[in-house]
Amino acid sequence: MTKPYFRQWEPLLPPTGPVCGPLVVVSPHPDDEVIGAGGLIMGHKLANEAVTVAVMTNGRLGDPGGDQSDEYVARREAECLAAARFLGSKDTRFLGFEDGSLAPIYQADPESGVEKLSQVLAGAEGKTLAIPSPFELHPDHKAAFLFGFDAWTARGRQEKLILYEVGSLMPCNFLLDITVLGDQKDQALACYESQLMHHDILGKVRALDVARCANIPDDAVLRCEGYLQVRAESADTFKTMVDDLLSVTDGMKPGPSHD
Repeated sequence: MTKPYFRQWEPLLPPTGPVCGPLVVVSPHPDDEVIGAGGLIMGHKLANEAVTVAVMTNGRLGDPGGDQSDEYVARREAECLAAARFLGSKDTRFLGFEDGSLAPIYQADPESGVEKLSQVLAGAEGKTLAIPSPFELHPDHKAAFLFGFDAWTARGRQEKLILYEVGSLMPCNFLLDITVLGDQKDQALACYESQLMHHDILGKVRALDVARCANIPDDAVLRCEGYLQVRAESADTFKTMVDDLLSVTDGMKPGPSHD
């Protein structure tokens, strides 16, 4: 059981390395698609492959100042479309779930989200599906993983499944060198002015991309994105192990009953 501890570093791929046809990216909120999968999207554009982004929630809770108006939602959608132009994605679908609602919806009525994503996948004819990592902290992100995984399963797991990270590093099995695309990714993120007003998204995303280069012995590689490809034949085992790992780690967190 010790062999996995001593495996080699994750392979480093060029932006077009994972491309095998059209791409569908499931984004929990408007901006997550750029933060976690911006390089993947641009790589598909470079390879002249279509990209569809399915934004699950409307981003209504993105203003700490409390603006939850329909005008604010429209602003976030407009920002998302502007960012898509920098990334090269020409097909953005807004699925319309309320911000913050994905976890309770998955627990009460998972088919509502699975059906919408299945329709997107069928219409886009994607060969690769990218969804958030289950190791994310935000409940919407975790639920987006569950919706995406279930939609992929319902369709017979015919697409290549890739997991991406937004706010939390995950165990990954390949890195994407996005050094030459870094400025373009920053420009896409800069479209989200409503978020930059409250958070240093640019600084945080650059830090994540740079951190992924820590073990790359090449000074020319300045920014990377981490991904985890899940193969269909191992997916059930992977999902069970993730469920168990999350339960065990939550049970060991610091607190009066554990120290």
